[in-house]
Amino acid sequence: MKKIMMLIFLAFAGTSFSQTKEQVDQRLIDNNGDEVYNFLIYRKDYYKFLLWELDNGYEIVNSSSVSNHSVLPISNIVDNGGDQFLISDLNNLEAFNFIKYNFIREKESDIYYDLGNGNLLKFTALKVMWKAFDDSGLNNKQ
Repeated sequence: MKKIMMLIFLAFAGTSFSQTKEQVDQRLIDNNGDEVYNFLIYRKDYYKFLLWELDNGYEIVNSSSVSNHSVLPISNIVDNGGDQFLISDLNNLEAFNFIKYNFIREKESDIYYDLGNGNLLKFTALKVMWKAFDDSGLNNKQ
């Protein structure tokens, strides 16, 4: 009986030790590799920004709501492997990883891409993103 109890204990202990890495968003692993775990431990504020940016750095807007901005074609956009961006990539916005594509983003101004369906994919200016993140209350080391 003691052997059985010891085996059960060791099985549970081994399982819990093998799951010590914190869960991170797969998009961050795709973009940064295992270095994202270092961000999570040593630069938690940076980790939070990277995750926040993936969720808040873009939006889909109606083309009629945009004036006095140049609109770029979406046809030039490819991912890191050279595969063409597809509008269907936007079907699951929680999993959409815009960092893996060659989208242009600018510090001072928003960038718009024509989705060809009356909508635009808008990337918010980086300066605005940084300010919004600072104002969000997430910019702390905890």
